[in-house]
Amino acid sequence: MACGTSHPVRRTRLCSKFSYNDIREVHRRRYLLQPIAIEVFSADGRNYLLAFPRRMRNRVYQKFLSLARLLKDSGSESVGGQRSTAPVEQTSRVSLLTSLIGQQSVTHRWVRGEISNFQYLMHLNTLAGRSYNDLSQYPVFPWILRDYESEDLDLTDPRFFRDLSKPMGAQNPERLEQFLKRYREWDDPTGETPAYMYGTHYSSAMIVVSYLVRLEPFTQHFLKLQVFFSVLMPVLIIFDGKFPLT
Repeated sequence: MACGTSHPVRRTRLCSKFSYNDIREVHRRRYLLQPIAIEVFSADGRNYLLAFPRRMRNRVYQKFLSLARLLKDSGSESVGGQRSTAPVEQTSRVSLLTSLIGQQSVTHRWVRGEISNFQYLMHLNTLAGRSYNDLSQYPVFPWILRDYESEDLDLTDPRFFRDLSKPMGAQNPERLEQFLKRYREWDDPTGETPAYMYGTHYSSAMIVVSYLVRLEPFTQHFLKLQVFFSVLMPVLIIFDGKFPLT
């Protein structure tokens, strides 16, 4: 479990106790891309990601629903804008769509100006099953600006913003051509790997800890993901250099 607060590395198992009356939400989650986890949200804002054997996960989840009387079951009240009983990892789009449309949906509240852009994007991250407690599914936010060199930004000038209709790999014509060329010329002798444009995902555990390397526990996670600490190069995140390489 990864938290955003600094704390020493624990060598023993941590046991947390909280009252059922303090539980406000329980969501079924993925952990390591497997549907084996539950995320618990408490009244004081804390949340916990708990991983179980798959069959036990569902039993524990049902137990939470029966014992935690204050669980919110309204799409308008839920932190993610969805009913607390909706499984995030399901393939059906029904529960996701009901959270995004309608008078009480997070999308409608955003359009009416009742929640900020940040809150809306966090709602979308929660609906997608992303969590601060899982580095492999850490919340993501889109790149908005494209100019990181000018001293003054004219927010009324479209040239300062990226084209949100295209992925990051297609923002630059030259870079897009490189991806298209690789796709056209791809030839796997084994026939096992089909042609592809992008070889990496837009977010991963390594990407997350690289950006947050100055904060614990991300520093320790970063070191664990490196094979040899002695050959590490100094890590410096420079945003004006990251955007064209994203």
